[in-house]
Amino acid sequence: MLGKLLKHELKDTARLFLPLNAIVLAVAAVWSVLIWIGLFDNSVLGPVGGILLLIYILSIMALFIITAAYLAFRFYKTMYANQGYLTHTLPVSSASVLNSKIIAALSWLLLAFIICFLSILILFLSIDGFPEAADFQRFEEQISTVFGIGVFPSVCLIAGIILGFCLNMTMMVFASLSIGQLFHQRRIPAAIGAGIVFYIIQQITSVVLLFILVFGMTDFMELSPETALIESAALYRGSFLLTIAAMFLFAAVYYIICFVITKKKLNLE
Repeated sequence: MLGKLLKHELKDTARLFLPLNAIVLAVAAVWSVLIWIGLFDNSVLGPVGGILLLIYILSIMALFIITAAYLAFRFYKTMYANQGYLTHTLPVSSASVLNSKIIAALSWLLLAFIICFLSILILFLSIDGFPEAADFQRFEEQISTVFGIGVFPSVCLIAGIILGFCLNMTMMVFASLSIGQLFHQRRIPAAIGAGIVFYIIQQITSVVLLFILVFGMTDFMELSPETALIESAALYRGSFLLTIAAMFLFAAVYYIICFVITKKKLNLE
């Protein structure tokens, strides 16, 4: 049943998100082609490049803002507003309904990051051309210097950060909306207040973790450059892993809040 719910959720949201993502790629593709043919080398058409750059940046911002805002709106509308009556009368478990919303939202957020990366890659290739073997080697050396590990594990760390961020933000917004629906009046302000509290708690946690990491750096500040480089790489790896673990832990807490409220404290409009 989860598969059917997820398919329905993705189908309904695709009508907005697929064209939105396609627009970002189209803007990047058009701009890259114009750069590749040297159109902006002309002093007269040079300002047009700046305008297209602005359009590209605005399209990226719109992609993330609209995606996040619509996912939050849809979650509240279909779970706790008038449409919630239909949603919660379906012959499926509350967990399946909640999980379908989470997986769909996470999928669209990850797609937005992928589209953003692809659009930047398209522009990069149009400006500098396809990287040569020496460029890849320098990139691998830089990654190894920073993290002390190979390219693939480093990419996995970065992917883990992106996944953790998307999941954490999705669950924080959903948990805030779930708490807001407990109130008979002023539900949206209550949800915003809950979100602010969650954000403050996470920021305090981040500061504490940052303090621990900075305190740990003092242990190798006086070491030899080679040893300090190895220790710093280990610290970077540890900071990434700790950040990923913290985001997934917060996401798990938010999920429990959403599940308990949806299961036992439902208060539809």
